[in-house]
Amino acid sequence: MKIGKYKKVLGCNVQSKTAPFWLKTAYRIWMAQRNRCNNKKNPKYPNYGAKGIKVQYDFLQFVEWFLENLTDEHKKYRKTGRYIHVGRINHSKNYTLKNIEIVKDYQNSQEVIQRLGTPISRVPVIEYWKKSNKLKAEYPSIKAAAAANGLTHAQVWSYLNSGRNTLRKRTYFVRA
Repeated sequence: MKIGKYKKVLGCNVQSKTAPFWLKTAYRIWMAQRNRCNNKKNPKYPNYGAKGIKVQYDFLQFVEWFLENLTDEHKKYRKTGRYIHVGRINHSKNYTLKNIEIVKDYQNSQEVIQRLGTPISRVPVIEYWKKSNKLKAEYPSIKAAAAANGLTHAQVWSYLNSGRNTLRKRTYFVRA
């Protein structure tokens, strides 16, 4: 997508420092939606593009919708340094102008946790023996791996994210 064709219509470059916050925000949100749905390298692709979710509007249509739905409350919230997001109302349907709404960052986080669970409850873990690199066990979640090994979920999470699996003497963890 080339920004140049929108430059003339919008009166400025979307990515410039002088662009209004609402334009930068709309662009950031729209690009993130497209990236989740189209980029197979995006970590969120399995929950969006791989399930057939598509963005069914172009940037100008989205900006028009965004300005119509951006309230003074959202503008004040943004000025506090917090972010607003655009979420799908029905998560089994595509991104369409009738199936999206503006939400605050904490509302978006609460909704994701309610729908998918916390990362601790949904990240599968595999445990291997260090010497042979053979599979020891598979766990459906970080919580289950922690319980089976007498660890806290924070310790397993730390092993997974830091790559410091040397703290475990005989085994190590990886994400499934």
